[in-house]
Amino acid sequence: MRKIMIFFIIGVLVLGGIGASAFSVKKTNTQSTSVDEYDMVIIAPDTFSTSIQPLITHKNSHDVKTFVKTTEAIYNEYTGRDDAEKVKYFIKEAIEQYGITYVLLIGGMKLFSFDWFVPVRYSNLNDGSGHEIFLTDLYFADIYNETGEFEDWDSNGNGVFAEWGFNGDKLDLNPAVAIGRLPCRTTDEVKTVVEKIITYENTAYGKSWFNQMVVVGGDTFPDYAGYEGEATCDVASSYMNVFTVKKLYASTGSLSGPDDVIDAVNQGCGFLLTRGRGGTDRVRMVMSEGDEFIAFTIDSISQLNNKDMYPIVVLGECIHGRFDVGILNLCQYACPHHQSNRLVACSANFVSLGGHALRGKSSTLSIDPLQDAKSSRCD
Repeated sequence: MRKIMIFFIIGVLVLGGIGASAFSVKKTNTQSTSVDEYDMVIIAPDTFSTSIQPLITHKNSHDVKTFVKTTEAIYNEYTGRDDAEKVKYFIKEAIEQYGITYVLLIGGMKLFSFDWFVPVRYSNLNDGSGHEIFLTDLYFADIYNETGEFEDWDSNGNGVFAEWGFNGDKLDLNPAVAIGRLPCRTTDEVKTVVEKIITYENTAYGKSWFNQMVVVGGDTFPDYAGYEGEATCDVASSYMNVFTVKKLYASTGSLSGPDDVIDAVNQGCGFLLTRGRGGTDRVRMVMSEGDEFIAFTIDSISQLNNKDMYPIVVLGECIHGRFDVGILNLCQYACPHHQSNRLVACSANFVSLGGHALRGKSSTLSIDPLQDAKSSRCD
């Protein structure tokens, strides 16, 4: 559950314009040597620069000092083993020269290509179930190692990044900046997302709809007693004590399909949390007897009419956030393609792990995954 709350915070921090004093991150060797200091840098290809300018103007007008650095300039000015490492070296310098706290990457996979507008890094983590590489932007935030030097995610020097295993890499994994990515593929997508961010930050505050939270849950692990997805939603919503919470649960019959979620979101909500089972293009819910039904899909997005009432969405299942699969990704498809629906989505970009802790005679949700007695993949 700590992970879920962190996702809430990062989503708001990166795109919501909260000041740097709102949280604490690791910084090493960050003494600014420049007269100019900034809060945020946007990294994007030159082709998106014009479309991004309204966002830069907006951020600066709200005292979030922001500038853009194009990928073309980074590749020309910095050295590294590949483009991703060049971008990371630039971020390191931006921290030390300008004191930046936020990094926003704007650019996903190019249309009809395997090339990227903004590069990515894959970790080499074999989870023992056939998955060996995982897409991760944490690489761009984990700037320093334990000694304060550049963290290259290749401590054993064999050219394999974030390698798992006995002889694998030793990683710091402590972010020096808050990182976010808008995996846009066209200038039209950039314009749509920028418009949503500006509208949200100028209008959401103080609106009654924002104080609504919708949580969607079922029985994630039918082999164990209880409805774990619903229990997760209960714990998460307990932290949101100034919000009115609408619970759509499989066990109560308040959740039977996509229409229930669509109706709730169309009424307006500041946060939406789902906790079922995943897929790139859908959220699945499970009943205690093991039967599944679809709670939300890409096709549901066209039925949303919540324009200017954009929620921050946490999809607590597997693989929704995998942005190297084109528009089949539920997170990526929603924001750039429609004027309605969500503003920020936080989700796993591959398989995620859920767990059970056995306490006494009953099986209950564990807040600390490190204390889990049993764990399993959430497919």
